[in-house]
Amino acid sequence: MIFKGNRDTWIAVFSTLFILCIFQIGICVTVPGIVLNKTEQTSSLSQLLNLLGGGGLRKVSLFTTGISPYITAQIIIQMLSNDVIKHLSELRKSGERGRIKMELYTRLLTFPFAIMTSLGTISLVSGSGIITFKTFSGEIKNTFSALPLGERTLLILMFIAGTYISLFLADIISKKGLGNGITILIMSGIVASLPENFISTYNYLASDKTVNPEHQQFIAIFKFIIYLFFYFLILLLIVFINGSVRKIPLQQTGQGLITDRKKISYLPIKLMPAGIIPVIFAGSIMVFPSAIGELLKNKNPAISPFVHEYLSLNSGVGLTIYSFLIIAFSFLYSHIQINVEELARGFGKMGRFIPGVRSGQSTYNYLKSVINRINCFGAPFLAIVAVFPSFLNMTAGLPNSMSLGGTGIIILVSGAIQIMESIKSNSIASKYKSKNILLDSQIKQNTLSESSSDNNAKSFYLW
Repeated sequence: MIFKGNRDTWIAVFSTLFILCIFQIGICVTVPGIVLNKTEQTSSLSQLLNLLGGGGLRKVSLFTTGISPYITAQIIIQMLSNDVIKHLSELRKSGERGRIKMELYTRLLTFPFAIMTSLGTISLVSGSGIITFKTFSGEIKNTFSALPLGERTLLILMFIAGTYISLFLADIISKKGLGNGITILIMSGIVASLPENFISTYNYLASDKTVNPEHQQFIAIFKFIIYLFFYFLILLLIVFINGSVRKIPLQQTGQGLITDRKKISYLPIKLMPAGIIPVIFAGSIMVFPSAIGELLKNKNPAISPFVHEYLSLNSGVGLTIYSFLIIAFSFLYSHIQINVEELARGFGKMGRFIPGVRSGQSTYNYLKSVINRINCFGAPFLAIVAVFPSFLNMTAGLPNSMSLGGTGIIILVSGAIQIMESIKSNSIASKYKSKNILLDSQIKQNTLSESSSDNNAKSFYLW
């Protein structure tokens, strides 16, 4: 048993659950000054933002923007540190001290992205009729731009504060809890919304008026079972793709070629090296046109309808742009995630090589080509998984809650894997710790017994 006699693992589990409870309580409270008219997200982009924000957009809560501004800032800092800005490149290579400074820059850059994300989110939800605004004097305003400047600023500051509070909670989970805090917070929002999505899906299937009323409930249950079958089929497919790796064999200089496959060491490269990051980054970029449209709404009223018609995920043009961004960022971020230059240099220092490939530049070119070939499958697959729910909503007219959201399933799978790995590592560390304590106590007992026997021997001789 993993949990048996493992105090550290229990502490990590309860710490994670406690932080998630605080986060979910914050999600359920709507921000003051906002009147919630309906909870269903009619826009595919607002549904994506709700997903990446950990579910805070569902109630337009303090955690509406969630951690997505921080993730966007982190991606940009990582890109710029990849030999684009010299100072950031030096920090990336300077160990723990450089990592701390880069983290500080990331959190500072989060602030402007939080402002843009807040404006874009407010534009989306107010344009969809999900919310209206209530001033301090009690007046109801239909648009954000109709609010006084002070109240608009206060509302944006509350959303920004929610982003930094979410980041603080994620840091606690990463240090004291299980897995990566950012992934776990997003995962908690997805898990919390699953029952509501399943119930609304069943209600939608049961409300079909074309079916004979006598058999309506039976047919609705049958359709819902088929829906669950496809849902778990997609889940299994994503688990398989997420766990698939391309193994590159490695040999050690001076040991001769190893022919036994069991003894050969491999460099594993995932089928989706960039993970879910391209989807998050592409979704964040798709919010910016909405934010710009909201800012320029009074000066140019034609911008906002243009953005909603052509740059949203409910249009063919918007979906095409979104797919292209996901594929482009998959190729770009995979080379940041897997630093081929450092790998090739490290193989040369350790005396390792890939059979049939020369060390140095040839190894660099080979690894780069392997990652590009993997992305030729992984990047389009990720784009299809992310775009499919929006495409289904646009063509079939299905509600957002009924769409088989592949992005959410990918986050669920990666979060579950992280939790299991964290539990296993905590269990192994606890076992080694208990063994070391037992060994130390045995050594102390042996030392005490030896010293007491020496004293007895000395006293005997002296007597």
